[in-house]
Amino acid sequence: MFGLLDIVAITLTKKSKQVNYSLNRFFIEQPGNLTWVCFLPWRTTLKTAKKYNLLPMEGNLIVYEVPDNLLGSIPTFTLDAFDSIKKDFEKTFKEYKLINKEIAFWGLSAGTMPAFYFANKYTCKKLITVCPTTRLGEGIFSTFAARNIKRKSIKDGYTAELYDELIKNINIENNLTNLPDDITIHIARFDKFVPFSGGNKLASKIKEIKKDVVIKKHNIFGHILTLYFFGKENKKIIS
Repeated sequence: MFGLLDIVAITLTKKSKQVNYSLNRFFIEQPGNLTWVCFLPWRTTLKTAKKYNLLPMEGNLIVYEVPDNLLGSIPTFTLDAFDSIKKDFEKTFKEYKLINKEIAFWGLSAGTMPAFYFANKYTCKKLITVCPTTRLGEGIFSTFAARNIKRKSIKDGYTAELYDELIKNINIENNLTNLPDDITIHIARFDKFVPFSGGNKLASKIKEIKKDVVIKKHNIFGHILTLYFFGKENKKIIS
């Protein structure tokens, strides 16, 4: 609680040598009317997502394990990683004939940025996200979890403002005008990975364009516990 588990997770991640720069996509067939396109958190595998119930319980799933460099120390890394996701999804959209199906987007943590981008670009029924923020650069430069990425970014001459200007087309705040009516956002007050202020700001921005967004604030949890309890509640959700 109060973000303490986040700090433990950050310490363990720092010691880990596991790095994943590849984009992995999986298709899971389940009963249900919707096809969910899901973007997992940073360094979260499909196996882990299944273990903690971090995927929709009904409907076919197209699941992405996002590459580590989606949270790049320089904007070029982030843009390249995002471009790989974009190209793959455009191919997947045609391959699975999603234009003829009801689709929804599901984004957790680092996966919220592509979830918002595609939900804004493609016609969809729902958008569910956990721990999003308005601007990635602002998030990297203001959170404890990203302090090492921030240090490298500063060394290469970037500020939060410059970073966000260079990736503005994919930042969440610039992908809000064509979202579905059914939107749910979870934010954590003691989040050490994603700034709570960014989630609040995002909620306000969506409301400004008259979207009926459901905001669920987890007032005593950090990032990890919010994802954990989201998974527990998710077991009860009927898509």
